[in-house]
Amino acid sequence: MSYEMVQQQHDDFSMLLATYVTPPELRIGWAGPEMAFRAFEMVGDQFQTFTSNKVTRNKTFRAWDVHRKVLNGADLVTYPQQTGDCVAVSLNDMIMAAMLLDIAAGDAEVFTRIYSSWLYYYSRVVIGKGQLGSSPGSVGSWAALASKVGGFLDSSIPGLPAYNRENADAMGNGKLILPAWANLAKPQHFDSFIMVEDWEQCCQLNQSGYLMTMASNIGFRDKPASDGFHITGGVIAHQMGIWATSDDERKPWVGIHNNWGDVHGQLFDFETGEPWPRGMMRWRPEQMEPAFRRGEVIAYSGLNGFPDRSEKFREFSML
Repeated sequence: MSYEMVQQQHDDFSMLLATYVTPPELRIGWAGPEMAFRAFEMVGDQFQTFTSNKVTRNKTFRAWDVHRKVLNGADLVTYPQQTGDCVAVSLNDMIMAAMLLDIAAGDAEVFTRIYSSWLYYYSRVVIGKGQLGSSPGSVGSWAALASKVGGFLDSSIPGLPAYNRENADAMGNGKLILPAWANLAKPQHFDSFIMVEDWEQCCQLNQSGYLMTMASNIGFRDKPASDGFHITGGVIAHQMGIWATSDDERKPWVGIHNNWGDVHGQLFDFETGEPWPRGMMRWRPEQMEPAFRRGEVIAYSGLNGFPDRSEKFREFSML
């Protein structure tokens, strides 16, 4: 798929999302550390073991640097969550971000919008076996396994319910599901995932090109402080994405992609001065430490996306 084709698909969607943000009462959805612990006891044998990366890596990685090359300077725009499905929506956003990384690397994949409610259903109902009942939410381990064995759906498939609170809640309870979707979703999946244990592992993985999700009870303020970092405190049971890191010893940071829309103010990069994408937060490494201890930080690898069988792929791959 050519850069122009990817950009057109992205721009058509982005026009719909200029103003919507997630209402405060719908901004949570991680089921908490106790449920996450029980979930990992159930599915932990499906996780890979971290192996230290000995190759030279960049000290800083920003996924949007690559996205902007593919999208002709634009940032990946994602759909804010409309219910307590943050675990599915953050993973959904990360899949699309990883697609753009793969396309930029020359993989024969098509960029398409992913349908988050399939991941929500599969993680809660199939993997989690309905343990949360009708309460909204999920946990990262269930969603990780869902992304491997259940796969993910192209949001343009005819007959998919529109993404909204009512439909997402219904699908999270096993309703509105058509059996035919399972065969359509399975070919697109991640091969493996790792439970990340500390900041060093986080940097090694991210700066080698892997993206992550982070679920925790860490609370935070919407807007950054005057020093360019967001302030953490309190409790918010929520999952977001880790799309960037810098372990520069002078001022290390982690770039966190949230799924609430444009609520976090405009950040500028310490090194380049360029604006960060909207909907991002910047934390210090120590601010995310509780997520390693009593949360779920999961790195994904081996994306099998939607294959590009068009005649244009050869032209694109030579760029």
